[in-house]
Amino acid sequence: MTRPVNYSGTVTRELAMEQAKSYVDPRTYTVSFSGADYKAIVFMPVDKSWIADQITQIKAQITDVVKELNEISSLYIEFHNRLIAQNDAADDAWYWYKEYELTDPVLAQYYLEFYTRAVTQRSKLINDMTISGVTSNALAVRRNALYGLDAQLNQLSKTQNNRQKATRAIELSDAQTISLSVHREKFPARTFGHTYTRGYTRAGRTIAGSLVFTVFHQHALYELLKAFRSVSNTGVQGSDAHWAEYSTAIVDQLPPFDITIIGSNELGDSSAMVLYGVEIVNEGQTMSIQDMITENVMQFVARDFDPLRPVNEIRQLVEPPPGRQKGKTASDVLQGSKYRQLARQNPFI
Repeated sequence: MTRPVNYSGTVTRELAMEQAKSYVDPRTYTVSFSGADYKAIVFMPVDKSWIADQITQIKAQITDVVKELNEISSLYIEFHNRLIAQNDAADDAWYWYKEYELTDPVLAQYYLEFYTRAVTQRSKLINDMTISGVTSNALAVRRNALYGLDAQLNQLSKTQNNRQKATRAIELSDAQTISLSVHREKFPARTFGHTYTRGYTRAGRTIAGSLVFTVFHQHALYELLKAFRSVSNTGVQGSDAHWAEYSTAIVDQLPPFDITIIGSNELGDSSAMVLYGVEIVNEGQTMSIQDMITENVMQFVARDFDPLRPVNEIRQLVEPPPGRQKGKTASDVLQGSKYRQLARQNPFI
């Protein structure tokens, strides 16, 4: 984009061209993300026990929502019928008031008082409906919740019946610090008669980092640990037959998972980076009355990562499966990342 230049006065054509070349469109300014809000999301493959538990929980939630919906519907119908009766009474009283307003002042006064009582009862009825939560909005909220739960149940049932792999997205809301380091072994290749090295070999690459969480009322990865009760093996034996229902895994038993870090600023720009195949190797936590907060620190290793870049460029790096459009669904993006990981198996890349 070139800025209009005024050639009048002492400004020469050459100077005007230089000014036009040095002009930068404000829309192309780079925005810093140093003070941006970041959010970390874990994409975790889940086992059969988690799917079965989710189906049981969703069915229980559907039962509760249906019960609430039936109760609110019956009360809403009752209130609605009473409201219709009050409206009809108010309309009739106002009609007869206008009819006798000039001919019979006594009857007109009677119907005016009747109309006033009907309007007062109608206002009180509407207020009672609002306080009781028996409104059309409350019904719509329950219906939408029921539709959403039914869609989740159908999806999970389909996954369970077809024995498909399921992935769960969990936000790491307790995360306060995520660090990443990449190390690759490179050794000099020397020859006789040369002081300087002739080059460097490229050996294995190690990707590692740490996760720091603020501990509140539960473990930072408790939702992931619950999803993998079938792999828990803490060595604790209980006499209760339902002991497995309350057991959880520990972090080093979790299978590899992906972490997506998304950042956005006040101008609406978004960037993201992805850690692939994260596995926890160390975990530590200290509780002390001397500390203002309790922190949980974990060290991890990863198979691969995508550097921080604008979101619209991340989708251009992945190749979706044949027959699908680029960036159509989240599954396409995840599948494309696997293709890119296969391409990186070349040791010289």
